[in-house]
Amino acid sequence: MSDRFSRILGIALFGGLVLWGGYGLLYYLHVPVHQMVLLPDVKRQAIDAACGMDAVFCRGLSALWPSILHFLTWVSPLGGYIAVCVAVALAGAAMYGFWSKSLRIRWSLSPLHILGLCLALLWVLFTSLSFGDSNSVLVRSQDPPPESQPFHRVYEPTSGVYNVGPQALEALRLNFHELQNAGCLSPDGMTVSGAGIFRISDACIQTAFFTRVLPHVAFVLMLLLAFLSVGKTLLGYLRIRPRDMAAEAVMSAGLGACAYVVILWLLAVFHVLTPLG
Repeated sequence: MSDRFSRILGIALFGGLVLWGGYGLLYYLHVPVHQMVLLPDVKRQAIDAACGMDAVFCRGLSALWPSILHFLTWVSPLGGYIAVCVAVALAGAAMYGFWSKSLRIRWSLSPLHILGLCLALLWVLFTSLSFGDSNSVLVRSQDPPPESQPFHRVYEPTSGVYNVGPQALEALRLNFHELQNAGCLSPDGMTVSGAGIFRISDACIQTAFFTRVLPHVAFVLMLLLAFLSVGKTLLGYLRIRPRDMAAEAVMSAGLGACAYVVILWLLAVFHVLTPLG
């Protein structure tokens, strides 16, 4: 097979995949049920009126750009997190290129560095969401947006504000009084029904990262450590020796998770674990 024929086959394969993927995307976008999720009601009704219900290409092409705008509206609360991540990545690449005098970027991170980086990214995500609101969009659609509700705003839990049952309302009141007793709430207005509107202080939001988020991270790390320990032991019994540490860690974690699933299943089968109720 000549090089020219190989290039022609490669281009043909790439073009075929692009056409196949494009048709699949347009067909997916033309389905009315998918448009109910991907598009605002006004856009969906306009497409129905212009293209009908059976025109695949007309409906798909008409829904392509509005669905992209609507997707950006969904992810807009993550705009601060995305901006910080891009800025840090570009700054790190620029510093590496400046010191190494090379365009090829290569980073080596220890497990502790990876853990620290994940915690830092989690904190950036938490902080960026805390300063966002329900309508903080990067690209706004043509529809009139709803009233913006900041994520750090808290309403006084009353039956006129929350349409929930008595048990859920009592849990909301306990959480509200806990924030109020800690000095985390400052008045920020009042609703028409007379319920107070409060703002959670930035200091309390950051404190919540250490008291509410990090304990869950510690629990996940504890499970991962247990999986690694059991998986490493099983690898030793099976006399499987991966070539590098990364492969060994992945295999140990997967094998340990499977072992815990089997153990819990056996405990349930022999009625060692029973429902609390």
